[in-house]
Amino acid sequence: MDPIFRLLKKIPHWSRLVREGLLTERHLMEVHKHKDLQKLRFTYLSDSKYALDTLTESTICYYPNGDVLALFLKGDIFKSSRKALPALIPESIRDLAFEGLSQIPFDPDDGFHKPKRRATRGAIDWNPDAKELVFGYTDAGTIELTKATEAQVKHYEKVLPLIRLMNAIYARILPKEYAAAGMYTVARKRFRQGGTTFTTITVNRNCPTALHKDSYNHPGLIAMTTLAAPGTTGGEFCFPQYALKVPVKPGDLLIAATNREWHCNLSPVVGLKFSMVCYKRRLSSLTQLRTFAFKVTKARIKKRLEQLRVSKRPELPS
Repeated sequence: MDPIFRLLKKIPHWSRLVREGLLTERHLMEVHKHKDLQKLRFTYLSDSKYALDTLTESTICYYPNGDVLALFLKGDIFKSSRKALPALIPESIRDLAFEGLSQIPFDPDDGFHKPKRRATRGAIDWNPDAKELVFGYTDAGTIELTKATEAQVKHYEKVLPLIRLMNAIYARILPKEYAAAGMYTVARKRFRQGGTTFTTITVNRNCPTALHKDSYNHPGLIAMTTLAAPGTTGGEFCFPQYALKVPVKPGDLLIAATNREWHCNLSPVVGLKFSMVCYKRRLSSLTQLRTFAFKVTKARIKKRLEQLRVSKRPELPS
């Protein structure tokens, strides 16, 4: 077991990090109006006016009412802590996840495929190598387990330790926000990935996103991190409404209210980069839940009938 999992109980609440001088506090001020950004929805932005400021240290950002808008944690935040914990996300866990994702083939059904979402369709114009896939459950019409989750099990297992760690850090540093997110109907255990609060993980492979909000996800904070090969550049994360750039590098973690806030990437990716976004889909429609239960029951019956047919087949004479 990696040391970070044994030391999770020592990770402090964000307020202690502030008291120790390890976390900066900021109240963000609007620079670009919502109505102007609304007109640019699903457009790729590269103008420097949308990134007048850059987060260079671990920071917690607030709304005017005091709610958390975003928490940016640098990978080395705990090195100067009183308890001297290891890296926020150890290299061993990052390398394992990178290895698993690198081994997933390009396949339109079961693996990485061309960007399909409105927020990523134009990514190939910036980088012809842009691909994406989704692990976990989606609810586009009905609740479905994605094909990649079933087809890439051995590779997905290498990614799960990182997802569990992101979930644990989220729960330790922002317990109030984490608990609030867990109160939604979606908290049904059957949909949780690897025992976390997340139902779905989107992986962008060299795939920058256009300006959008994750409005179809459950309200609450979403966790994201980056895995990149040496020499990778580009794909900087941005909150255009506040003209704020957040350069999430390997080992860093960003937890943000992306379902409420406009966000995008500012440039194409050069090199090999996986951006992992862990979140909760709504999955709360009773009709969808009934449909899901019916499909599961039907699949189990079909599997059982097939087992019975196989067991009753007469043996061929030797």
